[in-house]
Amino acid sequence: MKYLFLLTITPVQEFISHSRKLKDLYGGSHILSEMSRIGLEYAQKKGAVVIFPQKVEGTNSYPNRFLIEISFENEEDLKDFSKDVSDEVLGYFQSLNITNNKIVSQHIEDFFQIYWSASEYNGEYKEAFDKVENRLAGAKNSRFFTQLGEVGRKCSICGERNIAVYKKPMRFYIEEQRKNLVEAKKSDNLQHGEGLCGVCYMKRISKVKSFDSTADIAIMNIPLEIREKFNYLSQDSQLFYEENLDKSYFDKNDVDYPLEECLKEYKQFKGEIKDFKQTSYYAVVMFDGDDMGKWLSGQKLNDTSKLKEFHKDISLNLAKFAKRAREILKEPKGMTVYAGGEDFLGFVNLNNLFEVIKELNSEFSTLISEPLQEKYNITDNFTFSAGIVIAHYKTPLGTVLSEARKSEKKAKKNSGKDSVCLTVLKRSGEIRESIFKHKKVEIVKNIVNQLKENFSDSFISNLEREFLMMVKEDGKLDLKKSLLTSEINRLLNRSKKSDDAEVDMMTELVSSIYTKEFRHFSDALAIAKFINREIQ
Repeated sequence: MKYLFLLTITPVQEFISHSRKLKDLYGGSHILSEMSRIGLEYAQKKGAVVIFPQKVEGTNSYPNRFLIEISFENEEDLKDFSKDVSDEVLGYFQSLNITNNKIVSQHIEDFFQIYWSASEYNGEYKEAFDKVENRLAGAKNSRFFTQLGEVGRKCSICGERNIAVYKKPMRFYIEEQRKNLVEAKKSDNLQHGEGLCGVCYMKRISKVKSFDSTADIAIMNIPLEIREKFNYLSQDSQLFYEENLDKSYFDKNDVDYPLEECLKEYKQFKGEIKDFKQTSYYAVVMFDGDDMGKWLSGQKLNDTSKLKEFHKDISLNLAKFAKRAREILKEPKGMTVYAGGEDFLGFVNLNNLFEVIKELNSEFSTLISEPLQEKYNITDNFTFSAGIVIAHYKTPLGTVLSEARKSEKKAKKNSGKDSVCLTVLKRSGEIRESIFKHKKVEIVKNIVNQLKENFSDSFISNLEREFLMMVKEDGKLDLKKSLLTSEINRLLNRSKKSDDAEVDMMTELVSSIYTKEFRHFSDALAIAKFINREIQ
């Protein structure tokens, strides 16, 4: 008897987002991908035919769910297979535990849950697919858990489970708790006073190669050959920032280099980078495909009898894009954390942000949307909506990821989707946010370029101050565009740096991002102003 079998690993967001370091984030993403890979490879050994995810050579990221076609003689064999494949998936995570600690083991065993569903498949693919999707959704409404009844100090990262591994000095409110814990080794990369639960500890000690800090991303526009000249500073990118060259930072992070030598290197470093702009900010880019439910259900297809082939093509095209995305976003532009299925998460050096977004959007259309439109005679575009957050390297990573997810959701709520929500989290606490279509990303980039070359950014503050008093209670600026354009032109004439500045062109650029939602308009300009001041 033939079945469609759908399996998913949960929870994903909770596992990945609870991260303090880039190493935690990258380690968590890698662990999830490996769990899915192991489950899929086990299923293939049992004769399964993979529908999604399809793979292409050179890709190594797997989404947290897979759909296969597999045959069994009866339902008991199906149930045995579901148990075996789940054990294989969970067994990998449990195998990462290098301690003999009972608390670590308990945390690992209880964290992940595997949900699966199956439907007999007699050739009516769409009917079987709808059933496995609906059954899986119903199964996920129930989550089984073990009541741990933990009392004591909680994990420094997730705050949900008791600490299992710690680094001195650590204050325990219940001294008895200390007896059952593991004291971290230096190679575990825990800070002094940091305590991790078993789950977060597994991410921290992951052997996958990764950058350690978001400072690594912020500093990437300074050529590696310059940074590598400095033996001490190059060991920790945060040492390229003067605010960290003190005893407090060194003690907290186990930095055993001589402070005096580090200060000397820093002075030499500043002399070497006179032609470069050093920024403390970087960007997180998070996106997934728009209307994935409609695409996978066949609502976009003219002939749903082709749904199985369509699923394979979508998955294959997504895999091609994932490979290309990793080629686009790598050092010195940034790093790709995850590119698999329709999901993407990456960190971008601020100097490369506009270039990376434009290229990702173009490749998404070329590798995914256009082939599907041509083969299946589809008129709709397959698009993605992105949350982009610009943040200081010292802003807690969990906060930045949370804001990126919120920004992504806001972008998806924009009419027609295919949008970007660009957010700046200034270290002062000020937040600026603007939502616009992908096609306007290039306009914002051009405004930044004009600010760099031809105009003082003072016109942005003046424009905001003048029109803010005219904004209604609903946040809208009900003003004829001709009047707005005229005032923009006047302010630009006052702020141009030379007589050669193309005021009319800049007026057109600024006017083209105007929206009656005044905050989105003013914030878009404020973000352009901010980026201009931070990049070279």
